Amino acid sequence: MRTSYLGSLLSLSGLLLSSEAAAYTTRVHIALANDIHGALVASTDGRTVALAGSDAVVRLAEDDARSIRDWPEAFRAGAVGPDNFVFPGMTDLTHALGLSPYDQCEDLYGLAATDEERAYALGCFLHGASDAVVHHYVNFLTGETFTLNPISHARESSFSNAARHIVAESMVQDALLDADPEVFGEEAMRHTIPQDFALRAVVSPTSPAWTRMATHALPAWEVVDAADPDAFLVERVEALEVAPAEYLVLLPLMIDRAHIDLDLGVLAVEDTLARYQDPSTPIGGRLGVEPGPDGLLGTSDDDTDCWLTCPELYAEYFTLVAMLEPRADYGGTSATDEIVAELHGDLDGLLPAYVETVAAASQAINAPLAPGESSIDLVELDLESLTGPIEDWADDLVDIDWDLVARTAFPDWLLDLEDFLSSLGIAPFLNDLLASYFQPLIDETRDAVLDIALAEAEAVLADLIAELEASDSIEAEFLERLQAAAPADGPGTVLDDLPSSGLWMHSHNMVAVTLADHRMMLPTEPDWGGVGPASFDASYTLAWSQPALCDDIRPHVLPLGDDLRALLSLSVDGVQHWAEPGQDAPVECHAGELTAFTTTPDGVSCALTDLDTLMDSRTGSLSRAFPPEIAGAGAACLGIAIDGLPEPETETTGTDTTGTDTTGTGTTPGTSSETDPTKRAAPKSRASEPSGCGCQSSSSLPGMGWLVLVLLPLSARRSRH
Repeated sequence: MRTSYLGSLLSLSGLLLSSEAAAYTTRVHIALANDIHGALVASTDGRTVALAGSDAVVRLAEDDARSIRDWPEAFRAGAVGPDNFVFPGMTDLTHALGLSPYDQCEDLYGLAATDEERAYALGCFLHGASDAVVHHYVNFLTGETFTLNPISHARESSFSNAARHIVAESMVQDALLDADPEVFGEEAMRHTIPQDFALRAVVSPTSPAWTRMATHALPAWEVVDAADPDAFLVERVEALEVAPAEYLVLLPLMIDRAHIDLDLGVLAVEDTLARYQDPSTPIGGRLGVEPGPDGLLGTSDDDTDCWLTCPELYAEYFTLVAMLEPRADYGGTSATDEIVAELHGDLDGLLPAYVETVAAASQAINAPLAPGESSIDLVELDLESLTGPIEDWADDLVDIDWDLVARTAFPDWLLDLEDFLSSLGIAPFLNDLLASYFQPLIDETRDAVLDIALAEAEAVLADLIAELEASDSIEAEFLERLQAAAPADGPGTVLDDLPSSGLWMHSHNMVAVTLADHRMMLPTEPDWGGVGPASFDASYTLAWSQPALCDDIRPHVLPLGDDLRALLSLSVDGVQHWAEPGQDAPVECHAGELTAFTTTPDGVSCALTDLDTLMDSRTGSLSRAFPPEIAGAGAACLGIAIDGLPEPETETTGTDTTGTDTTGTGTTPGTSSETDPTKRAAPKSRASEPSGCGCQSSSSLPGMGWLVLVLLPLSARRSRH
């Protein structure tokens, strides 16, 4: 059996998961989904979620609440959906700045036609809202938003950042398992992707969610198309300059092109027949084809000038005639029409097989987990079974019995002709000639999908594994940092009592309020940076959200504040234990250096840019991991009423586009007016928080997010391009 690239990919994932720096999977997202589902089921009206650290509640719309209550498995699947597509572990296209991940969730919600589909789409919002909380924590530990071009390597390619993220996130999963040995049990982990919905809403080029994921890949495909419109699929894929995950997001276009190539194969048959019939061509001149008694050229009774002296040409000619001759028993279509229709159907099987493969991989990676088990070692799983759907599609596509096809599709007179010529010593010709037109097209489709697209992912995972093998001391480093930041009067670090931490409480609250109104996390402008949350991965995403910007919402949703100190603090038995981190997550802006972030971020150093421009200019931000007031981004409270929370004030709060204070507190952005930790239970605005901007120049390494699976945005390029 040929090498299975999906199997190889997941084998590598298994090595990764069983390594000492084992990455937790998407189980924590599922646990949070169960938390919300349980709250809805337990509420008297079936649509209310109590907020942690507050007496307030939020109420979901009845349709949304019913969808979550009735379809918990789809809700769980949606909660890990951004980590599943385009493939488990390849998360950049569903998380990154510039690809509008929160809008992708809204796209899914708008396309949902049933309660099950709506539950899945709502799970997407759970994922993003909780990531907004946790990535701030993880990025503090690791030193930077997830990137394959970290500051530790002057923005050149490296997997050091990825390894650090995986370690930080596995520590959160272990802490949750320590707090509740049943949290990752069999029933709790069961989830089901609505596959028809995934086909329509996630992997279809007609879906706006797919269009967002393909923001960079689609123009690259169009460049290749413009350069050589006649190129076959494998030539196009070989010419692409895209990231590994982007090959996978382009699978729908690859299949579309394979359909075109297949139809070109039919044209090739027609063109060849025309040359055989044209007396001005060498072949046509030798054959001397003329209409037979029926007076029609291209039928079984055609006359030729030779057959004993040119038996191979004679056989080929009448095979082509039989391939294209309309047949009454086929309803007027030809044998070629029937064969090609079958092949088109086989090609159409790729995307369903792809979705089934994603679903199978997600089930395996999110299998039940008991105390003492650090992860699932995928190497011990039946990889052929795990990746069976897409492997079966590839096998069925290329493994064609052309002799059987010929004997089934062609008319008896052609089969009799082959038998007669065989009796004269002429080798059988039907299957070889038929295969010569279509087998290469089918083989190249398989090669483009498996040997190019998935092989790219294999190479990236191999590099990551090498980095992980050299990363033994990361967990000890992180524990030391957490212990140094732990409350002086408290019961340990955030990982010692995760359910009592601001990290968990605020994640629960952000999810609840976002499910009640998606605008809590949706960007408020269409620009690629927006003035609202625009990435699942970056630090300071909370600062751009409505709960952080609105005075009336903030005390109930973020009762401890929206900075790192709030996340690391613990509320145990009614007693608040404040963490003392000393610094916040890094503000990720460059001003002349590539190995460190500036200590004086401003609108210039924090201007959004891309990697190539940053490498040349050494100025700007790749992640937008900074509070909005630094760049004068115009983030403001929109005065949105949330069912269950107090009515909003008439005035909006936040910072206008110049960075001028509009909160009415008299506090200049970036300064502090409150120093008493007890007053942080209901801060008036971001500008009034004692932690300030949290700037640092340290090159300590980065972080990607806690609730991610193998947590490898494989769509990040292997080079800096």
